Amino acid sequence: MSSKRIALGIDQGIANCGFAVVREGGGEEDYEVLISGTIKTLAKDGIPKRVKKIYDIITGLITEYNVELIGCEKLFFNPKQAGGRNKSASILYTNMATGLLNLCAGELEKPIFEYVPGTIKKQITGSGRATKEEVEEALYDLISTLIKFKTEHESDAVGIAITALRDPKTKQKLEELALGIVVAKPKKKKKETKTTKTRKKKGEIDNVKE
Repeated sequence: MSSKRIALGIDQGIANCGFAVVREGGGEEDYEVLISGTIKTLAKDGIPKRVKKIYDIITGLITEYNVELIGCEKLFFNPKQAGGRNKSASILYTNMATGLLNLCAGELEKPIFEYVPGTIKKQITGSGRATKEEVEEALYDLISTLIKFKTEHESDAVGIAITALRDPKTKQKLEELALGIVVAKPKKKKKETKTTKTRKKKGEIDNVKE
């Protein structure tokens, strides 16, 4: 792994997919945006053509810029927006984009990490409750590149890429992967149910395995 890592940040979506390739600089507030933008697709083109366009661009970016790791947003959905409008289609398309991104990572053997919005905000601003405006302002302070974000998808992608480069848990995981270390999570002790406890007291159950 090079001393200055390169990360690809993706704000996943089918209609608008933000992307950013970011390289570490010499200091904590010196990140270089190598390329960033928003992949736009049209509904009239149909899903197969739209998905292929996103796939081709993402795999091209990973290969051309020798990306070492990929970051994306871990999304949670409320089934209904304010006003009662169903978000099923939006959820479907966003999950489709997330699956597509994982396919790109798997094919090119690149580690991929998901971050909840609060983690991204904290890594960029120091506060997990920062507003979008505060995040964007902080991003301009963190990057050395002269750039003006054209869409919020693009700025989100830059924030995700920088989070992938800054997050201590990600750094630890990358070190483990480089060393071939597999960390097993300890199994949680199975809790007894009220029924099991009652039957134990009555002597109906012996040598119950946890």
